[in-house]
Parts: sequence; structure tokens; C-alpha cells
Amino acid sequence: MTERTLDRRSVVIVISDGLEMGEVAELKRGMSWLARRADTILWCNPLANSNEYEPTAAAR
Repeated sequence: MTERTLDRRSVVIVISDGLEMGEVAELKRGMSWLARRADTILWCNPLANSNEYEPTAAAR
């Protein structure tokens, strides 16, 4: 994605399986980049509806 693709009027929708397994630092960098450029970020996570779900991340 290039910087010209997003502007402060953009809404970004992330559809996730909720099982992010990558590097936490890389995810933080990517989300920070999006947050600086987009107006809104909506992250859809099907696991968030479960009572047992805890929003934690760990790199493996």
C-alpha cells in the first residue's frame, strides 16, 4: 500500500481471524502507520465475542 492510497478521509477495515502470530513490533509499526494516515480503522475479530478471548499478542 502506498501513501497515496490513504488519506485522512479513508476508513480501513481489517478482517482478521484473530490469530495474529507475527512480530508484535511489526504489527505496532503497521498500525501506527495506518493510524497516522487513515481517519478510522475498524478491526473485525471473530474471537472478540468469546468470553474466554483475551486480546494478547506474542511473537513466536
